[in-house]
Amino acid sequence: TNVAMLTVVSHLRDVGLIGSAYHDDDHFYDNGPVTTGQKIVYIAPMKALAQEVVEKFSSKLKCLGIIVRELTGDMQLSR
Repeated sequence: TNVAMLTVVSHLRDVGLIGSAYHDDDHFYDNGPVTTGQKIVYIAPMKALAQEVVEKFSSKLKCLGIIVRELTGDMQLSR
């Protein structure tokens, strides 16, 4: 999941949603929380892994104003 986190942050930087922070001698400025309504999808093979990823991503991306949500579809696969 660390690689996925780096990929998400890199993409957000590449499209200009984060990374325009700057500072002067007295203050630090950034571009504020992400408010574009864009979505990034992370697909996990198990519900337990999805819950773990949501917790980790939420804690790491909270400072950027990014909200992480989980969407699962519990289904039985037929043979």
